[in-house]
Amino acid sequence: ALLALFEMLAVHIAPSARFAGKEAAYDAIFGASLRIACASLVAFAASELLDVVVFARLRKALGGRGLWLRNNVSNFVSQLADSAVFLTLAFYAFGTPLGANVSFLLGLIIPYWLVKCLFSVVETPLVYAGVWWLRGSSKPGAAELKGATA
Repeated sequence: ALLALFEMLAVHIAPSARFAGKEAAYDAIFGASLRIACASLVAFAASELLDVVVFARLRKALGGRGLWLRNNVSNFVSQLADSAVFLTLAFYAFGTPLGANVSFLLGLIIPYWLVKCLFSVVETPLVYAGVWWLRGSSKPGAAELKGATA
């Protein structure tokens, strides 16, 4: 949010005489950065809220079991939303036909989302380790990990 505020300020300040000839390039770069920063904030807020909602509903539906499943499904759903919202807001080309935009954006969204899903699966053991650590267990074992599903 602070970066976005700085970028808004940066493009509205008059250039010094020394750099007046480069003002258009400066404004173009900071203008694009502002769009990316705002897209990031919107996508983050929406996807985090979605992640919490999906995780909570799965927890209720599964009776507190299946931490690995809840973690991964909620991450897969929220990361798809994050990727779609961010990349669309940041890189949608106004003035370009819708079909060309959709094709371009899907070419970005799908691989970007798949990489995020891979990281979600890889970090699953870290979720269990974090739950074990937060509960203050002195030694990890099957009982603690089974209890981590609650």
